[in-house]
Amino acid sequence: MKIDLHVHSSEFSACAVSTMHEQIEAAIRRGLDAIAFTDHNRLMSFEQSKWLSDSYDPFKVFAGIELHIPRIGEDFIVLGLNETELMGKKWEYEDLIAFTREKDGFIFFCHPYRYNPTVHKSIIKFPPDAIETKSMNIGCAESKKAVSLAKQLGILALTNSDAHYMGHVGEYYNVLRTPVASNEELIKILRTGIAPALYS
Repeated sequence: MKIDLHVHSSEFSACAVSTMHEQIEAAIRRGLDAIAFTDHNRLMSFEQSKWLSDSYDPFKVFAGIELHIPRIGEDFIVLGLNETELMGKKWEYEDLIAFTREKDGFIFFCHPYRYNPTVHKSIIKFPPDAIETKSMNIGCAESKKAVSLAKQLGILALTNSDAHYMGHVGEYYNVLRTPVASNEELIKILRTGIAPALYS
């Protein structure tokens, strides 16, 4: 199952150009089986992701959110939670990690080294579940460092588009070992490890 776990929509991310429907239709044309909407500070509900999945069946849409942590100057994506508490709050990294784990969600460090040349000590001390190692916002040098960090911390390496425009969706994606139909199933499969893949 080919899935892009980092996609934005113009409805909920001011920096995005393409709508949810445009992103989904672009992903289908590109041969993907699923995407996760991860808008800035806006969580898609499980109900909305299911409605979109039903509308585009057999294509699947999953729910997530991208959050900025001001103190350490980095962004993280949380998947698999239907918790509105994630929105409208300035999170500390350690609190976000604890909250995600307590609720059985999945958290990954997106576009590492984009804003800072080094990784904050909190991320080393409390590793996320995964690190994004390729995206439209990760250069070659940063990608190599991200891969090295994933190995150092012993966590999953992901490759996602970070698409804000439909022409970029699916540029990078991941391959799940088995198809998944729900947000809960997605988290279970992510925890077993997946294979990142470059679109070609």
